[in-house]
Amino acid sequence: MTIRRLAAVFAILSLGLFGAIILAQGKIPSEDVPDRQHTRFDARDREIAGEWYRTHQMDRPAGFREGDRLTPELESNLRVGEELGSDLRGRVQPAPVDLIQQLPPPPPDEQYAALDGHLLLLNEKTWIVSDVLHFELDFGRP
Repeated sequence: MTIRRLAAVFAILSLGLFGAIILAQGKIPSEDVPDRQHTRFDARDREIAGEWYRTHQMDRPAGFREGDRLTPELESNLRVGEELGSDLRGRVQPAPVDLIQQLPPPPPDEQYAALDGHLLLLNEKTWIVSDVLHFELDFGRP
């Protein structure tokens, strides 16, 4: 009778130990695999971008200058989840390096870009806009 109890206790302890190890393996993030795909701007991204925007009031790079503004008609073509039209592609500027260094790396085949005072998360191959951060709406124009 005691051997059966010992075997049962051993089996329960083994299951608990190995179950905990298996669960822990699924929760430990690997250093070379990101824990999430950065496909949308989150609150932290908006905070970083807002601070960058405020500190660059007097020296805005291309894509954020007053002369880079789109007409309302062209700006209405800038939509999340849709392909950027050929009329806008030529106006896309690289996002400022000092800004993108502060943001999480984008997913493969995506890049940060500037257009009309907006920060875009844009697919490099398909030109589909994953997300848009509207600087003038979120942080005000100078």
